[in-house]
Amino acid sequence: ATADSAWANNRDLSSQMGYLVFATDPSMDDGQWAPFVPLVWKSHKQKRKVPSTLAAESMAAGEALRSLDWVRAIFEELVDPTFDLRNWETAVSHRPSILLTDCKSVYDSLRQPWTSASKCDKRTSIDLAIIRDTLSRDLSKIRWIDTRMQLVDSFTKTSMRNGALLNLEEVELRKSSLGDRGIRGFADALEESGCAQHLLSLTLVSCGFDAEGLRTVADLLSRDIFPAL
Repeated sequence: ATADSAWANNRDLSSQMGYLVFATDPSMDDGQWAPFVPLVWKSHKQKRKVPSTLAAESMAAGEALRSLDWVRAIFEELVDPTFDLRNWETAVSHRPSILLTDCKSVYDSLRQPWTSASKCDKRTSIDLAIIRDTLSRDLSKIRWIDTRMQLVDSFTKTSMRNGALLNLEEVELRKSSLGDRGIRGFADALEESGCAQHLLSLTLVSCGFDAEGLRTVADLLSRDIFPAL
């Protein structure tokens, strides 16, 4: 999962956060190209106003991690007929997860066995302690990424332009045999649609939609058939 937050960027000084939970394989952790399937994503205003970027990013990371654990449990229930919800933590422990953040202060804090009281308020210390405990249950880990590679950066901004998200989408579309002209047409249909439709296109490609199927989806999007998507 990857999470991001923009501290106090709303008019009421609340923070906007977003996260994305996706499936991949272990090669991604080795810095190699890997399959990418978006599963769950969300962008919303944080319910609690916080005093710092560290606090806002910690809240986003914690929510992303909870959503990630939920997805892990559902997936394990699908593939394991002996799955017992009462022991879900043990059941999913053999499939380690990775939490990505572009906030260096969150990364540094979670790499330490405790959080210094001089670095943040007590509520944020509790948020970080919960994340640290969750990651330590199995082989899960926290990784820092450059902001330019943060897929959910646009989830926290007024503008929907996101270089990392658009670049990933183009890579996946090129695997679909849609061709340059088809890719341009699909991109034009998504231009004003926002990041949700870009994630939809990634999901469709990963599910095996061919060029004709993608063109049909692009046509529906251009006619605003799914205004609430």
